[in-house]
Amino acid sequence: MKATGIGRYLLITSATLLIGSAVVSIHNRVLRYSAQIGMCSVVIAYLEQLHKKQKSLKKDNADLRHQKTMVTQKLQLATEEMRLLVQYTDEEFRRYESHLASAQKRKQKAEQERDILQIELWKTEERTNQRDEFHSCPQLSLVKSNSAKPAAEIAMAASAITKSTTDSTSKKDISNYRIAMVGGHPKAYRQITAYLQHRYNLTHIVHIPSRKGRYISRSQVHKKLASCELVMLITQYIDHALSDLVLDFNNKPSTNSRLLYINTTGASSIIRELDTCIEKICLRTA
Repeated sequence: MKATGIGRYLLITSATLLIGSAVVSIHNRVLRYSAQIGMCSVVIAYLEQLHKKQKSLKKDNADLRHQKTMVTQKLQLATEEMRLLVQYTDEEFRRYESHLASAQKRKQKAEQERDILQIELWKTEERTNQRDEFHSCPQLSLVKSNSAKPAAEIAMAASAITKSTTDSTSKKDISNYRIAMVGGHPKAYRQITAYLQHRYNLTHIVHIPSRKGRYISRSQVHKKLASCELVMLITQYIDHALSDLVLDFNNKPSTNSRLLYINTTGASSIIRELDTCIEKICLRTA
């Protein structure tokens, strides 16, 4: 019986040890599974957070795409408006250039007509002066008093009148005379040039305009003035620098030019003073 009791004891002890070992193993497995479940829970929580962030990013991406679409539409609209504006501006600019070219042509035509009328006026004045000289000529009274005489004598008297008029006007033929106009408006220069060419057959007329503060070459001014016998100085339409250059040129001992001061700016007034000066020159050189 003792042997049977000891065997039972040993069997129970072995079973207990096996059960304890199994319990420990199960406990360890439970702990390991618990740890794994905990890690899975963390991972699941992290994945849920990532999922939420993904949803938020998708929403932001959708908003950005919507904003991009809106910006693209606005950009296309602005581009179209810019294209239309550029097209309209180009059309207006071409229209302006066309109007400007037409206005310049009308201006040139008006200036040409004005110059033609001015020349016609000078021709009329010249014919008037010649008529006055003709009527004031002593030979005219001879023709009137001898109107009853034969036609041959009247023709001789008329020939004498014509010769006298021709002699008086021939003194004004100074076509080789050279004149410089310093200062003055370009329009006045054109009118004066046309008058001198028509009246005195002058072809060499130099214009040195006022530079209004810009650089003036002393050598070029002196070179132009050196080739002229008469220098007109328009004192009311000239800057001090150019005036000083002319006076410096006039003070040279080698200068042979005659300096004429003109204290007016109008073409008619300048022409009157020129006529007076040229008449003196003609009388001196006649």
